[in-house]
Amino acid sequence: MSQCSFKVETYPLTQNSIGVGSNLKLFRLSWGLPGPRVFLPASVHGAEVQGNLVLYHLMKWAKENSFRGELCLAPFANPTGTTTKIGTQTYGRFNTVTGHNWNRNYHDLAKYLGAEKIQAFALKHKASSLEEIKQNFQLVLNEALDQIEKEEKNYGLKENGRLNWWLQKLSVESDIVLDLHTGPVACRYLYAPEALKESAKYLRIPYTLIVPHEFGGALDEAVFVPWTKLQEAFTKLGVNHPLLVESYTVEFGSEETISTTEAQIDLDRLLSYFHFKKIIDQAPRNEALKVAQYYGALKDYKTYYAPRGGLYEYKIKPGDRYLKGDVLASCLNFEGLNSLEKLSEQQTNLTAQQAGALINHCPSSVVGSGMELLQVMENLSMFD
Repeated sequence: MSQCSFKVETYPLTQNSIGVGSNLKLFRLSWGLPGPRVFLPASVHGAEVQGNLVLYHLMKWAKENSFRGELCLAPFANPTGTTTKIGTQTYGRFNTVTGHNWNRNYHDLAKYLGAEKIQAFALKHKASSLEEIKQNFQLVLNEALDQIEKEEKNYGLKENGRLNWWLQKLSVESDIVLDLHTGPVACRYLYAPEALKESAKYLRIPYTLIVPHEFGGALDEAVFVPWTKLQEAFTKLGVNHPLLVESYTVEFGSEETISTTEAQIDLDRLLSYFHFKKIIDQAPRNEALKVAQYYGALKDYKTYYAPRGGLYEYKIKPGDRYLKGDVLASCLNFEGLNSLEKLSEQQTNLTAQQAGALINHCPSSVVGSGMELLQVMENLSMFD
């Protein structure tokens, strides 16, 4: 039996003020069998580290098990974000220089190309095979990114522009993109485009947010939006093609922590999806994957903002369901206390406006008014 091919590639990113550079490191794994190219970056938000452990276990699995296609793995995809600390906290969601969210600086290639050019491509390839369409449109997207780079080089790339450009470049060359993230204090959940709702359930993740086919700046959207626009262009010609690439944002729990026990389950979630995509022959047999799976529209993903400053105690755990009127959190604040008779007034409850499930909560109990406190899914439906 042949061995798994293992290649390491590095892509230059930024230099700091004394000339020390950082690189994006990519691992390519293949058994030499035809199949899709799957790109899995982790820690684009530097504090979201569980995905790195999952990629480690995926490499261990790939060493011993054959699979079709190629796995392109980018652990610690954002070396700057991962190593920027404030005390013990990893300040990895935003660039400390520009203030930009590291996952909101990709290019809207559908807008860059324009509807007219995409429609012309569809007309030219009306009778082409799906594989020909995919290969040729990937070339178009690659050329667009190369042109964007040339245009921006005239005046210099933004500090995090190089990282986002490379991640997008690697993504548009791929057939499947699974961008591994976590929430602040969170359960397992998933962002999936509307066209891939049925495929999403094979990741065996408890909660799935169904995302409209619109560009909001994130990597998964940067990948699927041009292809959904191409799909729409073919539909106008009376040709109904499936979405030819797949991309998701996979949220593997909470930031700043890793767990080998959970990583084994997370790996099996990926393998379940790989089995569905015919990348592997054997589906994982893990009882932990047999969970109820719910989905809901992104518009029903609601944020509760702290109504007052104070110390917050979170009354339910991420992943738990609750009913309208249930207490979600309580707040303790000593402002205005001038007698012991008013002591009970210092603790107030935040109650649910609608039934739903808690997905995320703030990682701190020290919260100012107006801060993001809870993120919840409402109007849930269950996958079949």
